[in-house]
Formats: sequence, C-alpha cells, structure tokens
Amino acid sequence: MELATIASKVLANKRAHGKRVSGWLDASGVQHVWRFGNGRGASVVRHDGSYGHEDGLWELAVLDRAGSLDYSTPVTSDVEGWLTPAEVRRYLRQIEALP
Repeated sequence: MELATIASKVLANKRAHGKRVSGWLDASGVQHVWRFGNGRGASVVRHDGSYGHEDGLWELAVLDRAGSLDYSTPVTSDVEGWLTPAEVRRYLRQIEALP
C-alpha cells in the first residue's frame, strides 16, 4: 500500500483530532504534526528509522506547547511505536484531552 494511502487512514475522522498543522511525504517516509486546543501536539511518523516502519506501522510522540518532544505526560513517557491507524487515533484523543 502507498504511503499516501496509509497516511490518509491516519487522518480519517479528523473531527476528533484537533488540527493537522504540517507534514511531509518523501521517499524516506511521512510525518504528520497535530496541534490541539490545549496547546499540546503530536508527531506521527513512519520512515526508515521509526519503530514499526518495517511492518507498515506508525510511531507517535507527544509534543509540548513549544513543539518539543514531551516525555512527561500521563499518555506516554517515550515515543510509542508499532501503532496501527486505530491506535494512533486513540493516542491523539488522549493527547487532546490533556490539561
């Protein structure tokens, strides 16, 4: 399956997931950056170095209000890899619900 097709599955049901503010797609992979009303965000990637890329799965990281990786949330204390699109959406909802 093409990266663009898989990326569109992650974007499905946008109403529940804040706003996608940036992203890239090239020969090495794809990234989507999300921003939420609480100021937090998420980076969702799949590229040659991400966890799960060899299986067509996604990696997600929580972003703080400045856009840096945030390892101190109750959602996760690290990046989360080997995620299906449904699992990515679940994490996005959790990040959106953070204070």
